[in-house]
Amino acid sequence: MISSRFRHFALVALAGNIAVAVAVVALYHYVAVENFEEIRSEQNIELARSLSNTIIDDVADLRAIAATKSWAELQASPEIARFADSMERELDQLQVYALNIFDPTGLVLYSTERQRIGAKVLMNEGVELAAAGEEVSAIVRRDTFNRFDRVIEDRDMIESYLPLMGESGEVIGVFEIHSDIAVFFERLRTTQRTVVVGVGVALLLLYSLLLVWFWRSDHHLFAGHAPVRSSRRRGHELETVSRAKSEFVATISHEIRTPLNAVLGMTDLLNLTNLTQKQREYIQTIQSSGDMLISLIDNLLDFSRLESGDLELHKSEFDVMDLLERVLHIMGHSASAKSLELVGDIQHDLDLRVSADKRRLQQILINIVSNAVKFTETGEVVVEVNATEETNDFLRLRFTVSDTGPGIDEQTREGLFAAFASGSRPASSQKYGSGLGLTISKRLLDNMGGSIEIRERDQGGTEVAIEVPVSRVSSTSLGDLAASPDERLQRVFSMFSSHAQQKSICRLLAHWNIPCERTPDIEEGLHRLRVAASSRKPFSCAIIDSALTPEDHLLVVRRIRTSPETAHLPIILLTSISRPLGVGEVSALGHLSCVNKPVLPLDLRFNLLQSVRDQVSQDLWDADVPVDHTDVGDL
Repeated sequence: MISSRFRHFALVALAGNIAVAVAVVALYHYVAVENFEEIRSEQNIELARSLSNTIIDDVADLRAIAATKSWAELQASPEIARFADSMERELDQLQVYALNIFDPTGLVLYSTERQRIGAKVLMNEGVELAAAGEEVSAIVRRDTFNRFDRVIEDRDMIESYLPLMGESGEVIGVFEIHSDIAVFFERLRTTQRTVVVGVGVALLLLYSLLLVWFWRSDHHLFAGHAPVRSSRRRGHELETVSRAKSEFVATISHEIRTPLNAVLGMTDLLNLTNLTQKQREYIQTIQSSGDMLISLIDNLLDFSRLESGDLELHKSEFDVMDLLERVLHIMGHSASAKSLELVGDIQHDLDLRVSADKRRLQQILINIVSNAVKFTETGEVVVEVNATEETNDFLRLRFTVSDTGPGIDEQTREGLFAAFASGSRPASSQKYGSGLGLTISKRLLDNMGGSIEIRERDQGGTEVAIEVPVSRVSSTSLGDLAASPDERLQRVFSMFSSHAQQKSICRLLAHWNIPCERTPDIEEGLHRLRVAASSRKPFSCAIIDSALTPEDHLLVVRRIRTSPETAHLPIILLTSISRPLGVGEVSALGHLSCVNKPVLPLDLRFNLLQSVRDQVSQDLWDADVPVDHTDVGDL
């Protein structure tokens, strides 16, 4: 009999395997095709340069001949015939499909297609750009429109246009070369089919092994219906299965992690290159799919260790702010993709440093925040940090994760900590994950001496609170974070669409002893900024949430800049991490810094400090005084 747990696991594992297969094939396609096109374009340009260097002296002669002859006379000219014979010998050993030489007006001085000599090309973008001094190149695929020659091509090729420069530096002609790359694309298609088949077979084998392992563990450890002749034999079989399961999970975890880490490492490197928006979306899909599968592997491995009692806690010293920032950073893309506000709110000392198992505490928080993001369609997810029951050396850290989702009824809450449970919330039929996240979190907290509580919020949504005992460490590696970033930050004004976000930012500013005035109303905010700028107590900086105007994230900033009183006011704009603004449109507004949401305290602190530096530098520049940054403060 197949249990519901087995069916659920089979679906989750299948989805994970399909996601990884798509990610690997997409990554291969990018590396093999997109990078090839860039490299092949550079090679074709180099070939064009090499060939053009040998005929640069002949171009002036060709232009002189073309100026005195008609189209028919030019094609029959013996000088053109001799030049053509010379070029054909040059091209004999090269994979060149076609070659043309133009004068700057587009007149064909030479072509491997003899009937084109003497003709004039019109509206050829490649010739026009090369005549203006640019080098251009493009891949043209079979049966696609060639934007340079304005025809449908019947082959795969790469074409490049190169300006021919005279001795005085002027453009005296244009060199066009077409190279045939059909053989490469055929070889690429063959290799890609092989890769797809290979990845498919490997993942199918992995999927089969996972199903066999889970079926055996589910059958022997959870169902409890297999008849046995004696309790001794049953105990021996369970021990054997449990040991085999642990060994299998550890082995398969290592084997899967190795290629997955390579895939995710490659995506990190690709993110450092120049990518189009579509390519960046592909990379983010690969990363999220890989992270999902690694999370599934981690959960299975941890559950196996917890079942066998082999999981150990490893204490280390860390800053609570660093832990919170790490969780916000990891979950930021998931929240932003659903247009959710993810907010971190520290209600205790910013420089709190403790000793505990940071890795396991981070794992618990990510499991809880991930659930909140998955089940919340609109609104926000807030992570609050506090400390209770303090003594000289010990305290209890309390993390509260609240969301604006549909909430969880009492009956569902009772079964959430059971293994492989994946409850649905009201108004949502979706189920996510392996059903192990909360189970593992609960058992980890039990091992750490902590607790977890889930309740429905009065105003809607769910609140998950965890407490864990930790040892307090007196020193801090982050410096005195409670101190103001700079004494010049006398007053800060803020406008937010999210009440939780506003409360969190203002609490941070209060920790830094910076007075903060705020309003959610744009018109009121603009008025107060202008009034303050005209008084003797102007604001030092404004923090603006781009979500105030979803259709145009820079609208409020532009309106601030149009007023003479606030034209040079330093502004920090909070922007979505998945929809960044262009560098050009940001720099054009001046005195503007962008901080991605979720807002990390150290990022905000740095940008506040930088806004002071920039304003001081501008004031000194306007006063024609040498700039000295030594008194502006340091992070």
